Amino acid sequence: MTLIKLREPQRISPVNNPLPVIYKSTHGGDAGFRYKYDLIRDGYLENSMFIYPDINEYGLAEYSMIISDLINKNPIYNITGMTQLGLTSFNYQVTEYLGNVSGGTAQGADDFYTFKGVTQYGDTWDYTDYEIVTGQTNKFLSKREYRVYSSDTYSTINALWTPDSSFDKMIINVFYGAPLNYGKSYFYNITTTGLDDYDLISLPIGPKNIDEMISGGLIRENIIGMPLQTTSIFNEYTVNYSFFLQKSETKVSEEIYIQYDKNCYKFTPIQFLYLGELGTYETFEATFADEKSYETKWSEVRSKYYNVNEYTDGLTEVKYDYQVGDRGRKVVNKRTTETHVSHTGWLNDKQSNDLMELFTSTDVYVIKDGLIYPVIITNSKYEMKKKQIHKLYKYEIEYEMAYEKLSNA
Repeated sequence: MTLIKLREPQRISPVNNPLPVIYKSTHGGDAGFRYKYDLIRDGYLENSMFIYPDINEYGLAEYSMIISDLINKNPIYNITGMTQLGLTSFNYQVTEYLGNVSGGTAQGADDFYTFKGVTQYGDTWDYTDYEIVTGQTNKFLSKREYRVYSSDTYSTINALWTPDSSFDKMIINVFYGAPLNYGKSYFYNITTTGLDDYDLISLPIGPKNIDEMISGGLIRENIIGMPLQTTSIFNEYTVNYSFFLQKSETKVSEEIYIQYDKNCYKFTPIQFLYLGELGTYETFEATFADEKSYETKWSEVRSKYYNVNEYTDGLTEVKYDYQVGDRGRKVVNKRTTETHVSHTGWLNDKQSNDLMELFTSTDVYVIKDGLIYPVIITNSKYEMKKKQIHKLYKYEIEYEMAYEKLSNA
């Protein structure tokens, strides 16, 4: 018997994309023939399944659902410096079976890698577009088009590290407006020693993260000669800033621009943290009012409230009655759900497009006082607005806290 490989996953893929392994056997049309697929992780057998040939005599195993259940939870946002996230690896082995007799086997030559993420229907994925390698300016793992961050915004961005990757600095360019009107460059040294051959790394890009890095002495002025440690890079004159990765003095990644928001708001902005399509936890601030309400449900037991309440003479007559305050229903616990309607500021078309990732994300949090609180976005319908049609526009983001407040009796 002979196995012919027709398809296997790319070396690196978002975990919710199809992860197919397709083989054809020269005996695929024989009665009683089956393919046995073994999923292997870290040298151990994770899953086995027998698959009958389809109409083309192919054996098709699709691993995205299984790997998605196994993938590790990554750190989220509160980092100072580079954080190694890691990729989940797997391999497979396929064996021919005719009845109870096994035949030839085949397996992937190297491990395959996955990470939290999905590319939507109609999009294409090629991990070589995201490898940060010398001579190219490839992409970070984010589809976001427009970023507006305030001084209190935490934010990170993920990058893909492979054996061909090469970078050693993150350059931060800050532009200051009137009355100074000049730009200044800073850098953060990145140590990649100890990274695995295939890894995800998370880099801090939010003003709050960068301020914490400055306090730790990690950011320096990007000048020739003796680079000086800086005390701050953002001030009341900051207009915007950008960042990119660099190897020696060569730019090796795309450059991402961030608008610096210096506005003072009547309401405290609500900072959402959510998992984007390509595995980066993005942040978005809703700057208008946040309306809070509660819905309480409870469980109760019931009993008759008549009782022996009073003796008249202790012998001949007793009262079987109730008194004011006797309880016939008893609450055994209460569960309160906290709900919110948060209003964004006025948005542009790129922000509207980016906001769709927040509405559709399954992993959303609210950042408050440096802590993250899990929430569930409950908007069931949302219109993708455009300036040409809607002129000025904003959104309402409806969400519930992803835990109940309990009150036990």
